[in-house]
Amino acid sequence: MAHPGTMFLTTPYVDAWGSGIVLSFVHTIHKKGSNIVTAAAGADFPLEYFNWFITSVYPSCADNSGYRCIIVDDSGFVVMHPRLKETTEESAFEAPKHITVEEPGIANILKREGVLNSKDCQDYSTNKDLWSYRVTVPSGKSSGLNFADTDNTFEIRPITDTNLFIIRSRSTPASSTCTCDGSKSPDVVECKSNCNCLCHRQIIYDVCSNKYNTESATLPCSARLPDTSGVSEPDVTDGLIACNVPTCHLQSTKQNCFSQSECSWCEYTDTGQQIATPCCRLKEECTFGKTKSTKRDTCAPVTTTSTTTKPPPITESSKMAAIVGGSIAAGVLLVFLVYGIRRYCLYYQKTHDNVDPYLNAIPDNPNELHQFSEKDEFSGKDRYPPPYQPGHNPNFYVDNTGFTGENAI
Repeated sequence: MAHPGTMFLTTPYVDAWGSGIVLSFVHTIHKKGSNIVTAAAGADFPLEYFNWFITSVYPSCADNSGYRCIIVDDSGFVVMHPRLKETTEESAFEAPKHITVEEPGIANILKREGVLNSKDCQDYSTNKDLWSYRVTVPSGKSSGLNFADTDNTFEIRPITDTNLFIIRSRSTPASSTCTCDGSKSPDVVECKSNCNCLCHRQIIYDVCSNKYNTESATLPCSARLPDTSGVSEPDVTDGLIACNVPTCHLQSTKQNCFSQSECSWCEYTDTGQQIATPCCRLKEECTFGKTKSTKRDTCAPVTTTSTTTKPPPITESSKMAAIVGGSIAAGVLLVFLVYGIRRYCLYYQKTHDNVDPYLNAIPDNPNELHQFSEKDEFSGKDRYPPPYQPGHNPNFYVDNTGFTGENAI
């Protein structure tokens, strides 16, 4: 809800229900003809599909292009990185990785050029002043930074209508002595140096003066998610049948392959050798388009064996059981049929005997005075309602010619 009208993507994480490494896509839903946000819609998709989509839109980000492409969100956290394409360990995605940890050299240049800007907020639940970063485009450079702005090492562009930025690196910038430890939480790392790291400063509360030691207090941080690790139990998924059985080997095109969950398009071996006939296989067999070193023949034709099961022979005992069962079912059906006919006859006799005439509407009296409205009086309709004649109906105006309705005076 904090990003209305923006396609918001999360950093990759491990799906709790076994879908592997996924990203979440969220977009707000607006009331028709206005900017009022009424709801939000979201969907999850595999990290491999996101990688394929990015290389389709940005061909220079392909593995054999000579560039390294990195995608970060507007807080500097890494969404896609070449390192992530080389690992299948779920432990690598337990916590988001920041650009200051993955690429300290790029982070230093981004901070120098005013793209990576520090941001702090007050977390009064832990009495800490938390320091993070926001990625913004400097004034006058709405399209991002060129290679000339970054010592000819990389360029950064905003991805339109999203919270993402794409970095295309030609070479790795020289990293300074200022590095960040990504294994530690910002709640543990104190801000004691000028390094571009996620850190915190302690807020000291003076009980006597009822004041914090912050001269210019910033905005409070967003509420933290409650820690339910000690009270909630993990979902028990043992014995559950898969909701979807992927048919990767039946997909013959890359687009159809990625339209199936759990599938990956195999194009290279683990050594980088291109496969003559690419194929679609489970992502466990082919990660980010590369086969495993233990099974480089993943794209070999899949052979399926079919066995014809003969029906069991029909014995005399089974025939007799079928006859007896059919006879019993027919007898029960006949009893219900006779009972239903009997009930219908009793109901029909009861409803047609001794009919009470007062329950039926009484026919209209033809001699009853017809009630005319003012419209009827002047429209010429029903000029002479029986049994009345002109000159005798008090509801009509009669002239000396004896005509009524539209010729009346």
